Amino acid sequence: MNENHRIERLTSDSLLKVGRSVRIFAVVLILLLTAGVAVIVYGQLRQSVALAQVLDNPNQLLGGFVLLMLLTVGYLVGKSWTTTRYQRRLIEQLLEEEAITRARRLDPITQFHHPEVCRDILLRHASYSSRLHSPISLLEMTVPNLHKLSLDPQTRPLTEELVRQIRRLSRPIDSLLRWTPDSFLLVFPEVTRQELPGVGFRIRTQLEKWAEAHFDSAPPVFQTRAVTSESLGLSGDILIEVQRLLDDEQAAPASPSSANPALGRREKSVGLTLELRVKGIDREGQPFQESVLTERVAADRIWFSLKKHLPVHSGLTISFHDGSFLETATVTRLLERGEGQLIEAQFSKPPENWVIRDS
Repeated sequence: MNENHRIERLTSDSLLKVGRSVRIFAVVLILLLTAGVAVIVYGQLRQSVALAQVLDNPNQLLGGFVLLMLLTVGYLVGKSWTTTRYQRRLIEQLLEEEAITRARRLDPITQFHHPEVCRDILLRHASYSSRLHSPISLLEMTVPNLHKLSLDPQTRPLTEELVRQIRRLSRPIDSLLRWTPDSFLLVFPEVTRQELPGVGFRIRTQLEKWAEAHFDSAPPVFQTRAVTSESLGLSGDILIEVQRLLDDEQAAPASPSSANPALGRREKSVGLTLELRVKGIDREGQPFQESVLTERVAADRIWFSLKKHLPVHSGLTISFHDGSFLETATVTRLLERGEGQLIEAQFSKPPENWVIRDS
């Protein structure tokens, strides 16, 4: 087998050398033919009376030279612009591929998928399904208290093994995303609406059996919501579109963050967890700066919990920790929750580089 592999490698190397030699010979032949044609044309032009008059007149000769230089500069500038644009597009594609590849290696237990990465992966699946005219199915699997289990050193190994079990039960072309602190989103390309219930039932029952065998205390109860779409990614922001499809297919379980329907515009928001830095002045007039985790995100506002008590219409400065995002916002609604508040903050203007884009 090694001998065959060596022979195949030698054959491919020989073919590459032959191809390289043929290309060099072709380039040399083209250069020789071009030089010969140039000599013939130059000899005929020297016999032209009009060309002789131009050569005898220095002003016309200088004007022709300037025109030739301008044409050359224009060609070089246009060529450089075209090449730069092509290289920039190629670099952007390579960076996108690298980001998606790196995201697939993330540990969904400890590292949340960035919304931009979720958007890229979902758009890729949607484009693939659209080209093949095939459906795409989504399965949201909620594990109660998953976030707490992943932070507890005693139960963390079980949560890591849970992720590996989900990946074993999925196909290589499927994707597993950390959708919310307590749920995963599984993306199944080419799975029809009729096939999806069977796929979801198989995964849920296998995970329940595994949980009963490995959890000493009461095993977690897996809750699923599933939907199939043939036009995903064609209307608005795909993150909001996925959330809306899941909510329309089956009503979401009640949660503290959704207990008050007065915290408006939730129909255009999506449940995403982002770590942000919030600066402002509390009700007592004391300045503060805290790190918060969002519960929902929209194109022009966010919802998050804060242990400080803020007045309505107070100003906030919201930013990412790495400084890549910085915007001002205003507290529009408040909901008392335990020792703190659930806050709805609206940006002063819709951010350009925000994770949710207005449809």
